[in-house]
Amino acid sequence: MAKEVKVSVILPPGVARFPSLWVPRRFEQPGKKPGEPKFETGVVYSLENMKKVEAIYKDAWAKFGLDEDEFKSPFKKDKKDKSIKYLNAHSSAKYKPPIFDSRNRPVTKEFGGGSVIVLDVTLKPYEGFGGGITTYINAVQVKEFKEAGGFTGPRFETSEDGYEAGEDDADESTPSSRFESEDSGEDDHNF
Repeated sequence: MAKEVKVSVILPPGVARFPSLWVPRRFEQPGKKPGEPKFETGVVYSLENMKKVEAIYKDAWAKFGLDEDEFKSPFKKDKKDKSIKYLNAHSSAKYKPPIFDSRNRPVTKEFGGGSVIVLDVTLKPYEGFGGGITTYINAVQVKEFKEAGGFTGPRFETSEDGYEAGEDDADESTPSSRFESEDSGEDDHNF
């Protein structure tokens, strides 16, 4: 099926939508067997960053050797408000993704929907349900911190001043992240 098995990439900043990155969430639907618990989050992107994410997925689609004419957008539409499109990413309940602040220091305080985040992800193709690409979370970087408790929506611009965890949030024993420093100016995706 595929030329490459997986691709790792850092996606552009977006707004967290119903993040569940401290306690895995189990998808349950009435009348169906519950799914496996997962750490997960949705991410809502600005139009500009949505185009960048779509380009990343199209590049991965080609690298996986999937038929270009059958490309599926990674974005889902909100069931209540069809104007809201979001990307959903997850990891197994066995692997809690590390979370870092804008200076790459570990974050231990739970952030909520409306926080601006960057995802380090692995993209993998799948064949079931018509085929597509699954987005697995490797790590999360919090650029703007919002208290847990609700999604505020993407109605604000990101600021140049990133969220910086306080001394109580940092845990020096956690390994550093592979995110680039904010000062590097690197935002290209490399495969």
